[in-house]
Amino acid sequence: MRLTLIRHASLLIELGRQTFLVDPLMAPVSGFVFDGEEQRVYVAGDTVWCADVGDALDDHAPTVVVVNAGEARMTEGDPITMTAQDVLAVARHTPATVVAVHMEALNHCVLTRKDLAAKLADANLDVLIPADGETLMLAGA
Repeated sequence: MRLTLIRHASLLIELGRQTFLVDPLMAPVSGFVFDGEEQRVYVAGDTVWCADVGDALDDHAPTVVVVNAGEARMTEGDPITMTAQDVLAVARHTPATVVAVHMEALNHCVLTRKDLAAKLADANLDVLIPADGETLMLAGA
């Protein structure tokens, strides 16, 4: 297993007359690369599409990429997990099988499976979107 260092989106919150950068207050974001006999799986973690994610894809050349695609949001600011556009960027960047998870599970995840599937269909991109509890078998991916 290898660790990749990535980030949440920068998040500015205005409270009264003060503006706070939340990103440094949030826990560091990590991705993980798992090597198997036939596959290399990259679990991106709670991040958005950014140069660090692209670099991790280029550096590790995974065969499967798992992204948290719920477009999770705090009360204010930008998403802290991938939006539909971020998932599209990942799918366009890598030849790996992309799996989008972490949707509809938490009240701050606003991207639904149905909405993501529609965006992917419009872009003619294949990304797996499992149902809650569904197991995917990706042998030889």
